[in-house]
Amino acid sequence: MTNYYKEEQTITKQNVATSSLDLASPITDISKDLLPAGKAIASGIGEVAAPTPTLDRDMVERAILTFFDNGEGSKQRYKLAIRLNLKDEPLDQSPEFIAPLSKDPRTFRRYAAPGTRDDLIEFHDEIRRYVKSKGVDNKPYFGKFHLNHNNWTNQKAKIQVEPNCYASVWYDGECWSGIVKLYDFILPFDLYSDNVTQKQIKSGVKSGYLWQNPKYQKAQRPLTWAERRFGKRS
Repeated sequence: MTNYYKEEQTITKQNVATSSLDLASPITDISKDLLPAGKAIASGIGEVAAPTPTLDRDMVERAILTFFDNGEGSKQRYKLAIRLNLKDEPLDQSPEFIAPLSKDPRTFRRYAAPGTRDDLIEFHDEIRRYVKSKGVDNKPYFGKFHLNHNNWTNQKAKIQVEPNCYASVWYDGECWSGIVKLYDFILPFDLYSDNVTQKQIKSGVKSGYLWQNPKYQKAQRPLTWAERRFGKRS
């Protein structure tokens, strides 16, 4: 059983919100066990490097999440969009993925990509257990990601679900939190409405989140008191 969450998550707000969320850091809940493509594969000769993943943390310079609430009377009330600025692709080709969200597990399991049903069910059950363990009474929403063709140069007429790419969002009584899994790129988040404009609100935007990969950040953050005192960064 994959443990998607391990420790209490802490996220620092900056503009919309920014967090380093290092997988090796105690500030994240995410488990390295979720990244099978990053593990070596044993063979009769020895260890062989795993194949290059479709998408992982090192490929993403920045991720922008947008949470939509279209109102109680709408056919599809909640959805989550994520736009990825990739290290080796120009900004005008940045892919954006959308996940319509529902609390109904039957909706989440419907139209699962071939060969992914077990992974999908495991993701659903693990997140449900995690949210419940945190004392959250509200059931989480779940959704499968597909490419937003209106935001992609190679437009297609039909929607195709990305295999093993999921989102979950929940409300704990005070704020919205969640997690996205896009292949081997995993990101837990808290959603904030600080920088949502009136124009965005009118289009259904409720809140957002900005993650910047510290591996590609040129400007260093200011030193903390402890780092100044001991002459090193944490």
